[in-house]
Amino acid sequence: MQQERHGLEKLESASGRFLNRDGGARDCSSLARLMIADDGGQVLPWVVVMMLVVLGMAALVVDCGHAMVVQRELQASTDAAALAAAETISGTSTTYETYATNYSSATGDKNSYTGLTISSSAVTPLCLTTVTNWGIVCTTSSGTVTVPNAVSVTQTALVTTFFAGIIGKPTVTVSATSTAAHARPMPYNIALIVDSTLSMNDNDSNCNNLTQEQCALNGVQGLLEGISTSYDHVALFTFPNVVAGSNAPAGVAITTSGTAQSFGCTSTTPSSQNSISYWNLGGGLYTPVLKAINTSTGNNSNGSSTNQPQKAYQPPYTGTAWALPYSFPPIPTGTSGYAIPSGSYSPTYQITPFLEDYNTTSGSTISLSTTSNLVKAAGGVSGCGGVAPSSYDGDFGTYYPGALYAAQAALLKEQTTHANSRNVMIILGDGNATAPQYWPSSSGPMFSMPATTTEATTTYGTSTALTTTAFTFPAGYLTASSGGSYPSWVGECGQEITAAQYAATYASGGVANNTLVYTIAYGSPASSNSGNCGSDVSAGTYPNVTPCQSLQKMATQVTGESISPYFYSDYTAEGGDSGCQANSANSGTTAISDIYAAIAAKLTSARLIPNGTT
Repeated sequence: MQQERHGLEKLESASGRFLNRDGGARDCSSLARLMIADDGGQVLPWVVVMMLVVLGMAALVVDCGHAMVVQRELQASTDAAALAAAETISGTSTTYETYATNYSSATGDKNSYTGLTISSSAVTPLCLTTVTNWGIVCTTSSGTVTVPNAVSVTQTALVTTFFAGIIGKPTVTVSATSTAAHARPMPYNIALIVDSTLSMNDNDSNCNNLTQEQCALNGVQGLLEGISTSYDHVALFTFPNVVAGSNAPAGVAITTSGTAQSFGCTSTTPSSQNSISYWNLGGGLYTPVLKAINTSTGNNSNGSSTNQPQKAYQPPYTGTAWALPYSFPPIPTGTSGYAIPSGSYSPTYQITPFLEDYNTTSGSTISLSTTSNLVKAAGGVSGCGGVAPSSYDGDFGTYYPGALYAAQAALLKEQTTHANSRNVMIILGDGNATAPQYWPSSSGPMFSMPATTTEATTTYGTSTALTTTAFTFPAGYLTASSGGSYPSWVGECGQEITAAQYAATYASGGVANNTLVYTIAYGSPASSNSGNCGSDVSAGTYPNVTPCQSLQKMATQVTGESISPYFYSDYTAEGGDSGCQANSANSGTTAISDIYAAIAAKLTSARLIPNGTT
């Protein structure tokens, strides 16, 4: 009987009825325990429920993930649109709105994206006090921004969902906002190094037939208009050396102590002076520069084989700076600066100290300051010819490293007085180093690359006499040799590469403090021979390097780039070679004025700033 009752309970359980042994109903807690303990056919409902949960979560992940990806794409295109707009702000023009639209994510635009549909976009010109304080002006009229200094761009888009449509959500809305300022508030110390050797007197047919020197200075003037006096300190350097201090005939605005003095404005050189005829450059321009001629007994490192006697010095024209032999300051390792030798005829590569008075702003108009010595030296003031190939320039040839180390030393010192600034060096020339050790003459050798302190300090004077003690040889200064390393009349182009890269990779105290080096090849040859980097033919650190290659290698190098993006080339100028090309991004910029403008734009390029900046 007991067995039968047990079987009955099982039967009843199998049929879904749950009874006590005496036939009464069980309580709910017992029923629940039994359901949990019983594994007979109950998993299917749970599988169905869990599948619905998993599918729902998958739908949520897919749709939300897709929306997040689209939002990131939208933000990237909004950033690009804001930067493009800020880069193109120009006076009252609203062209920036077009650029913002061109770089949006809408169909057909440069950053179009198939996963969204732009529902609205807005380009808002801004006049921000923060940006104005950086020296980037703006104007308003009756509360309306007429000349902005920043732009805000907002894009709103609809994103189609994959699964959320099942629950009535076929699209989701995403948006992005980006604000960009017209210029970068990075303070710079800028050393402008402009070649003033004899070849710079050649005319440039692509620059209104001006001399290359004048064309280069016009480019410098454009750069000075494009940077900020509130943030950027600028000094001008040249090579070869010129006389500094009280005996400087003209063209120098710095004393031997490094302080500023009035720039001696140059003027057009006369056709003759003291019964001496000057070299006619054409267009009413003449130069007192004496082009040195080698003799068979000279030591001319540029390989010239001309065999004619050296002519005596012509008297220097008082309106033009007086060139001196190359000097060799020490390679800078600290912040002591560039020491100009003291004496009656002190040689200097530095024409002006670092200045921040070179332009003025009136409303939205920026113009050069006519009282600035830097602007005068750049030929930007009426009646001031600016830096020019100097008297006796041709005696000394071309040698870059001394000027490069002088500029780097000056930059490092200037940086200590200019908080959070970065150093920049902009070098213009043809890269063709040709300085001989000396030129022979009837009065004795005229040294270009002095090998002793005596040669350095007593090789030039006020007339044909070559025995004047010109300056006191400073401690730490070097003398030249034939060794091939700085300073040497062997491997000169290789030495200029080493000097520029020393600045570009400089580090002090384990901290990178490198100088950003731009180079401009102006009529630079792309071949190596006795006349082109002649002292590097099968010699020096970079054997057989060409003038063009030298300038390419002198620029700040970028990993993965065969030609530095900081290198530019005007290969159309006299002596140039179409084989001397910049990289693809810069190759279309060849006019000197355009090159300097491009560099100014890079130094002051637009940057993103936090949304909500006031």
